[in-house]
Amino acid sequence: MSFEEPQAMNHHCRLALAQVEEGILLLRGGLNDFSRLRIVFANPAVEQRLGLQPGSLVGVAFAEVFAEDRRSPFQRDWLSSDPRELFQGRYALRTLEGGSVEADWVIASSPMGGEASEPGHTVTLRWLTPSDATEEGDPEKEGLSGDHAFELNKADTIAHIARGIVHDFNNSLTAIQGHLEGAMREVEEGAPVRESLEQAMDAAVTTSGLCRRLLSYAKGRRSSKRACQVHDVVHQAVAITGLGSNVNCEQLIDEDIWPILADDIEIVQVINNLLVNAQQAMPDGGTIALVGENVPIEGHSPTGLPPGDYVALTVRDRGVGIPDEQRDRIFEALYTTKPNGSGLGLATCAQIVSAHEGYIDVHSVPNRGSEFIVYLPAAPEESSSALETGAREGLKEEGLAAGAAQTNFPTQLKILVVEDQIGISKIAETYLQKLGHVVVCVVSGEQALVAHREARQEGDPFDLGIIDMTLPGGMNGEDTFRELCHIDPHLVGIATSGSMDRDSLPIYQQKGFATILPKPFPLQMLEEVVGEAMLFHVV
Repeated sequence: MSFEEPQAMNHHCRLALAQVEEGILLLRGGLNDFSRLRIVFANPAVEQRLGLQPGSLVGVAFAEVFAEDRRSPFQRDWLSSDPRELFQGRYALRTLEGGSVEADWVIASSPMGGEASEPGHTVTLRWLTPSDATEEGDPEKEGLSGDHAFELNKADTIAHIARGIVHDFNNSLTAIQGHLEGAMREVEEGAPVRESLEQAMDAAVTTSGLCRRLLSYAKGRRSSKRACQVHDVVHQAVAITGLGSNVNCEQLIDEDIWPILADDIEIVQVINNLLVNAQQAMPDGGTIALVGENVPIEGHSPTGLPPGDYVALTVRDRGVGIPDEQRDRIFEALYTTKPNGSGLGLATCAQIVSAHEGYIDVHSVPNRGSEFIVYLPAAPEESSSALETGAREGLKEEGLAAGAAQTNFPTQLKILVVEDQIGISKIAETYLQKLGHVVVCVVSGEQALVAHREARQEGDPFDLGIIDMTLPGGMNGEDTFRELCHIDPHLVGIATSGSMDRDSLPIYQQKGFATILPKPFPLQMLEEVVGEAMLFHVV
C-alpha cells in the first residue's frame, strides 16, 4: 500500500462521518481515570447539535461535554462497565447556550496504536426525538416487550419518513404558491376571482406552516411561542380542514377573548385534528360547535392547572361518541380504533397542549357526541401594539412584509438556478427576470458545472447560485456548490430545500453558503434573500 492510499482512505472516512446524522466522538484515555479522557475527533453532527464551531471539541476533556449535574451518573456507569463489552445508555450533553441534548449512547473500547498506548473509545450518539416516548430510568422502558419495542421503532421510523414527505410536499407547495402569487399579480383588486385566489393562498401558507411544524417535530425542535389572536388561529384551522358540504362549523368565540401565549401553527394543528375527528364522528353530517371563552382559574381546579388566566377552546360534535373502555387510551401514541387511523392525531394534540403548559379534557356519551376542551395560558397583559409587532414579525418570517430592504449590489445579476423541479425553477426564473436579472436554470450538479465553466470562458461569470440541496444523480447540492466554488471562489451561494427551516442557517453558513431559502417561499422572500446574499458579493 502506498503512502497516499491510507491518506486517501482517511480522507474518505472523514467525509463519510461528516454525512451521517448520528454523532461520532473518538476518545483517548484510560477507563480508570475519567479526568484523563480527551476528545480526539468529533463529527459535524455533534458540533452542530451542541452549537459549537467546527474543530472546537478536539483536545477538550471529555468531562466538559456534560453539565455538572449530569456528569456523575455517566461517570458512575462508565467506571463500573466491562471494557470488553459495548457500553450503552441514555445521557445528556451540554450545549453552548447551557441547555442539554439527550442521546442514546453506544461506546466501543479498543487499544489505539498498540498495547502500550492509551485505549481508544468510539462513541456513537443517536439523538432523541419527540417520538422517543420514554426517558432513562422510566420503569416502562426497562424490559420492554417486543410489541412495545416495535411501537417505539415504528414511531421513530415515522419521524424519519416525515422528513422526506415534508421535503416533497414543500416542493409542491412552492409551485402552488408561486403560481397563485403570479396569478394574483395579474388580477385587479375586487375582481370576483381575486377572493378565491386569496383564500387558496391563505390555505397554502397555513399548510406550509404545518409542514414546518411537522419537520420540527421530526427533528425534535422546540415551539416558538408568542401572543396570538384566537380569532385568527381558529379561522386558519377551519379554513384548512375542509369539512365538506354536509358538515357545518359554528364558531362561537367571545368578542373579548384574551390572546393566547402559543405557537400559532401548533394550535392550528390541534384544532384541525379535533375538527377532523368530529367530522369523522358524524358520517351523516351535522354541526360542529367551536367555542372559545376566557377561563380564569383561582385555587384548585379539576384540570390540575395552576391558578391563572386561560382560554378554553371547545370542539363539540353530535356524533357516535367514545366508548368508556377506550376513553382512557385515546391520547396514547399509535393507539387508534379506526381501520385507517395512524394513532397520531390526538397523541400529537396532547403533546402540543402539554408543551404549552395547558390541559386537554374530553367528555363523551356513546351515540350522543363528544367534546374536547383545550385549556391554554392566556396573555391578557399583551397590548394590541405588541400583538401587531408580533404579527409583522410573523409576516416577515414568511417573506410577506412589504418593502424589501435596500441593498448595494449590481442592479442586474447573473443567477444560476440549480433545481430539478422544473415548476419551481420556472417560477424563480420568471420572477427574477422581472426584477432585471439574467437567469440560467439547470436540473443537476453536472449541468451546473458545465454552465458555470462556459460562463467563465465567455467572460461573463455567474454572480449568484441558488442551489437545491437534494438533486438527482451523483452530486447533491452541497457537492455542487463546493465544485462551483473551485471554478470561481467569488460565487455567492444560496442553499434551498424543502427539508430546512430557519434553524438550519448556521449549518449551511458553515458550509460556505451566504444564506438559505427554505421551501415553500413567497416571491417577496426570494427577492429579499437574493439581496441578503449579495451582501457577501465580492467584485
